[in-house]
Amino acid sequence: MTGSDKPRATRRKGAGDSMSDRGRARASSGGRAARERPQESPAPETTCVGEGEMGTESDRPFRTMFENSGDGIVVADSETRQFYTANPAFCRMLGCSLDEVRQLAAPDIHPRDSVAFAMQQFEAQVKREVPLARDIPVKRKDGSVFYADIHSFPITHADRACLIGFFRDITERKAAKQALRESEERYRTVVESA
Repeated sequence: MTGSDKPRATRRKGAGDSMSDRGRARASSGGRAARERPQESPAPETTCVGEGEMGTESDRPFRTMFENSGDGIVVADSETRQFYTANPAFCRMLGCSLDEVRQLAAPDIHPRDSVAFAMQQFEAQVKREVPLARDIPVKRKDGSVFYADIHSFPITHADRACLIGFFRDITERKAAKQALRESEERYRTVVESA
């Protein structure tokens, strides 16, 4: 080898290094873009899904609240009124499994003589006219009825307009109020007759 060959070899090696560096930079920026992609994409699926369906670490606090809430939570399609998912408390309220709840639509969970009123409230909540529907009769799987205050607001789920509803069972409170009313009425009658 001559002395002039050595610089060429060094130059080639240097050129190879810079190309390799450029390739690494591209791979690195491509890797960065790949790492950033999941953060950029919205995840509506994970904000309103049922038991065991939220998959990412960032969803864990929401899943914990959803699954452990004392109030029943259900997501219904605003147009078809079909239920997409529900939390365990809602399933217990109805006496149904999650799979059974997913076979239901909003009209199915109200006594026949209350369906029109309940659906009127549903539509008003979809339009954001009423955030809280009070004293709504809800039918369990066994046919018994409980009363609920339902706080709802619109969300998007699976690219569909939906309504998420929070059901609070007020049956005991309603019975206590009724008992108090009857007691007051009896007392008033006694006082008036005396």
